[in-house]
Formats: sequence, C-alpha cells, structure tokens
Amino acid sequence: MSGWRIASRSTWWAHPARNTLDRATSSLPRLLHRRLDDFGLDVAIIYPSMGLFPIHFEDAEVRLAMCRAYNRMQSDIFRNTKTA
Repeated sequence: MSGWRIASRSTWWAHPARNTLDRATSSLPRLLHRRLDDFGLDVAIIYPSMGLFPIHFEDAEVRLAMCRAYNRMQSDIFRNTKTA
C-alpha cells in the first residue's frame, strides 16, 4: 500500500472520567492493588494501551529503544507494588 500512512491516536476508553477514584485507580499501581478485592479480583494483568505506540515506528533501532524504555518505565513503576 504505497503512499498510505496510518495515524495512531490515543484511546478514549483507557481512563474512566466520571468517578475520580476509578480514574486514579487506572493510573496508580498501588491504588489498583489495594482495590482488587473491591473488584472481586485476585490478580490483574495490565494491558499497555498507551504503551503500544512504539510498535508503529518504522526504524527498527528506534522501535526497539522505545519498547525497551517503556518496559523499564513500567518495571520501575510496579517494582514497589507489594504483593499479598
């Protein structure tokens, strides 16, 4: 498909807006962990909606560097989340 460009845009469903506690829960790992019982969950798998954008970079070196940076950032964020 020569000449075609795919434009990506951020998702609108990733962050709920009506309930501020739910919005905060979707962004703060420790708060999510504390509220799992409220949701009736034992564990949660975090899907990186916003973290998928690097896969669209054509340059392999840039794509790999972006994916690596995102993974490191997520590792840093979740490293201090205590497990039961």
